[in-house]
Amino acid sequence: MKSGRPIPALAFGNRLAIDFDDPERMAAGLAASARATLNYRSIDRSTPFFSRASAVVTQSARVVTSASSAVEADAYAPSSIGVLLLPLTGATRVEYGRRTVEWGAALGAAFLPSDRCVVRTSTRSLVSIDIDPVVTERVLRAMLGDVAEKTIANAIDHATPRLLPRRRGRRPDLADVLLRHVACFDALGCDPQLIQRSGLDDALLRTAILYLCPDLLSGPAEPLDRKKSTVDLVCDYIEANLTSRITLTDLERVSGLSARRLQYAFRATFDKTPGQWVTERRLDAVRKQILAAPEGATVTWIAGEYFSHLGEFARLYRERFGELPSDTLKNVSSRRLR
Repeated sequence: MKSGRPIPALAFGNRLAIDFDDPERMAAGLAASARATLNYRSIDRSTPFFSRASAVVTQSARVVTSASSAVEADAYAPSSIGVLLLPLTGATRVEYGRRTVEWGAALGAAFLPSDRCVVRTSTRSLVSIDIDPVVTERVLRAMLGDVAEKTIANAIDHATPRLLPRRRGRRPDLADVLLRHVACFDALGCDPQLIQRSGLDDALLRTAILYLCPDLLSGPAEPLDRKKSTVDLVCDYIEANLTSRITLTDLERVSGLSARRLQYAFRATFDKTPGQWVTERRLDAVRKQILAAPEGATVTWIAGEYFSHLGEFARLYRERFGELPSDTLKNVSSRRLR
């Protein structure tokens, strides 16, 4: 980043970001990876143009964070993939023919479908998340379980551009939850493989789906006949895959239960969420290996098989066992010497 440029901070990936000082060069530089054709024009030609962007792409999600000075753009996205836009600073006006959507930090997020539009922005920074109908339908099927095709087909409106106002009240604003998810990318080095292995991309997509259709899983919890065999099936899957990626979407597919019924089943059986149960099983597995560790073994070597973020692992381990994993390993080494 050049000194003196008033570039807003990105949500993640500042060290890996690409900078542009000309709108045409930015359009050319982004052409290979962008979903849309964008022809940018700087609004205020009397001041230098600036833009920077960083991206993470996994099998489940494509997330871009960007910041720029005020621009206009003609955009055309020929694909069926829309985009969920989460503002950090600034404001944007988007015109789809006669339909206009205004969104920004003071108003809320926006969903923009693939179509021709004209964009006009102030100086701004934002996060964009691709909403692919094929991918979201796959995740929705797992989240909803055995429901009518009509429910899945109509769950998300992929065709209408719209403002998503900030949620007020007791329930958390899902835009804030999404931004907390992407802020975790830096802790994983913005490494797509680590992000995918941690399941963070799946959690991000699931939260985005709930943001776009907030009533999808609302209402009272459905009564559940406690089928221990179903819970056992899920637990067996978890135990067999502790060193692999395990997401809620995976567990819903294995169980055949909707997101709400799976949560209800685990609460009824263990008084824990599925995610909490997975974490505890992984912590127990790591401790067991540390206690039986051969000479020369390290916590990083052992825990790295189960956890992508070792700093978070150490915090969770201490909460569960009352000591740091390094202390456990030292005690094992001391007993071996005695």
